[in-house]
Amino acid sequence: MLFVFLSGVTIASDPCQCEQANKFSKKQNEIVEFLETTDLNFSETFVNDEVSEIVEASYYYCNNDHGYLYIKLQNKEKLYKDVPLGLWFELKFNDTPDSFYVSQIKYNYIPV
Repeated sequence: MLFVFLSGVTIASDPCQCEQANKFSKKQNEIVEFLETTDLNFSETFVNDEVSEIVEASYYYCNNDHGYLYIKLQNKEKLYKDVPLGLWFELKFNDTPDSFYVSQIKYNYIPV
């Protein structure tokens, strides 16, 4: 499976930026926009070039090895809160990200 990786690591001035996102809005698209424009400890995106349900995925690391996981699917978008950093790497490097998403994320984390 071919992925295009776009990554960036930034140092946050406030380690609780994600907590501010929780208070910022209850709307998924506004939280994603806030996370994309905020300096976080770590954020990374991959774009799936294969024919797949997952088109793109982004991870916004906060602290304590947890963060937000944004999944762009063919027909919808999902944002999950308190997703472990290790789970992001498992998804990113998985040969079958669609199956991994369904078995490990979709039913185990509540979307925002």
